[in-house]
Amino acid sequence: MHLNLSRSSDVAFGLILVGAVLLLSTLSLSWYTTSLGSGSNVERETFSPTSLLLWGSQSGSAYSTPTAYSAIGLQGVAALYQTVAWLILTAALLSAIAAFLLVSKLGRTRRWLVPAILVLAVVFALAAPVYAELAQPGVICSGPPVGAPTAVAVSNNNSGSGPTCGWAILQPGPPGSGYIFNSANTPGPQTSFVGANNASGQPLVWGPSIGWYMALVAPALIGGGALLYFRASRRIAPP
Repeated sequence: MHLNLSRSSDVAFGLILVGAVLLLSTLSLSWYTTSLGSGSNVERETFSPTSLLLWGSQSGSAYSTPTAYSAIGLQGVAALYQTVAWLILTAALLSAIAAFLLVSKLGRTRRWLVPAILVLAVVFALAAPVYAELAQPGVICSGPPVGAPTAVAVSNNNSGSGPTCGWAILQPGPPGSGYIFNSANTPGPQTSFVGANNASGQPLVWGPSIGWYMALVAPALIGGGALLYFRASRRIAPP
């Protein structure tokens, strides 16, 4: 009987492990960025499954402030990324289990088991970025109209009909020295997952960043490993 994995199975094993590592690394990377301003005056907010980072530069003086989603009214986004994190962790765990089974006796005698687990891993892994893309614009203004010194996610229209969903970023500085962008009635992160706008002379750009893209690459690697293993397992004689 064949006790060593074929070359294809070795490659499959590597692809699965790399995919699992990439998935886990996305938990600490930015998935989404909003950027307001240009040149030496820029404000950015970056969303990740574990934290929100406010970054800014005013006349060459930069700052970086980790904060809670709830501090700027993004409770819905916080819940969304908690779900994203669980999807990623589940997919990574399934991938690790499949990689272990791939080199074990059980995985070699029940050749359907590893591909079946990897299919589930790919489904969970793909669900994370797809869910973020589809759900984020709808939940981005689901919190109460609260604010922070540098960012406000929801603005109040003072009409008695409740808060208007909008996006505003205030540049820090003495009173009257900064600017505010409010996209309550124009396109913004609350209207689409990716886009750009310009109001009051200040460009606003929003869209996915490296963590979201890596969350798409990882399931492709895991799926590739599953296909390679399925092909290689046909050439492995049962014990």
